[in-house]
Amino acid sequence: MYRFAPLLLNPALTGVFDFDHKNEDLRISSQYRQQWRSIPSAYSASPTPFTTTSVCVDHKIRLPKLIRRDFIGVGALFYSDKTGDLNFGTQQSGLSFSYNKSINRKLYQYISFGFQNNFVKRSIDYNNAFFDNQWSGTNFDPNLPSGETFPKNQFYYNDMGAGVAFQRYPDNHANYAIGASVSHLNRPNQSFYNQGTYNILLYRKLTIHADALYKLNYTWNVLPALLYLRQGSASEVNLGSYFQYHKDKNISFKIGALYRIVGNYQKAIASDALILAYILNYGKFDIGFSYDTNTSTLIQASRYRGAFEILLIYHEKVRKIKSKYDRFKEYVPDCPEYYYEN
Repeated sequence: MYRFAPLLLNPALTGVFDFDHKNEDLRISSQYRQQWRSIPSAYSASPTPFTTTSVCVDHKIRLPKLIRRDFIGVGALFYSDKTGDLNFGTQQSGLSFSYNKSINRKLYQYISFGFQNNFVKRSIDYNNAFFDNQWSGTNFDPNLPSGETFPKNQFYYNDMGAGVAFQRYPDNHANYAIGASVSHLNRPNQSFYNQGTYNILLYRKLTIHADALYKLNYTWNVLPALLYLRQGSASEVNLGSYFQYHKDKNISFKIGALYRIVGNYQKAIASDALILAYILNYGKFDIGFSYDTNTSTLIQASRYRGAFEILLIYHEKVRKIKSKYDRFKEYVPDCPEYYYEN
């Protein structure tokens, strides 16, 4: 459910809310993902799943009267990822900023520029690492000395990214947003050894994303989505769509299906997973669940079981926009809302 984690997708989306919540100005989101629990571990009695957790907060701030059609976005994020039997971990905390320039007077077209700076910690646990020297000749003995000299088990680095996006929300039959970002602009060193001994620079990552909303009628919308990632020789494409049903003004839900295709230096295109997702919008909350069904050659081990992901987002309108006409609002009746009935 990458499109619901905008600060991790593209810093230009900081403070830019999706089609359902474009009138709010504060967003708090959290996601949890776990995968490969079905694959047994070669080193421990129980499987060691890959787990990822993220928490993001961002806020839209309107600018002074001189440039009141524009706004800026400010945000903070925390991301934690742990993989494998050695608990290879990545933890990052960062700040994200965007400037959003209105390019029409009716305030439904914006071009956004964003920048993000993260402080990252990498760590590894050598206690679960086993080596040839621990083979006694008849059996494996983990108490035997490994004969290995380990580097440090953690290090820190600074990581920067930037992006651009364009949004068009005219409130008629078609809304869309497209964007691109580049992560790891400064190409930080990934080596656990002392800096300068080994230099393993992190490849820059290109992200291209696009999504749209087409109104079929008063109750149904279709939301196609596309994501392309490229980092070194590795690539990934996610393509699919959500269908949204509005039950009433405060309740709607989305059901989506996407397909993920991956590639690397050995094979340019390979099937990876079918993704099914459900998101409930209840007032200011979005609650979601998705599941990846593995379709790659790993199915011999995974047996088609992949990953599940949980999403929770809260939206709020902090700043109340006031005008000289506010005092007349209590005399103006609300416009009626119409929905198709089954």
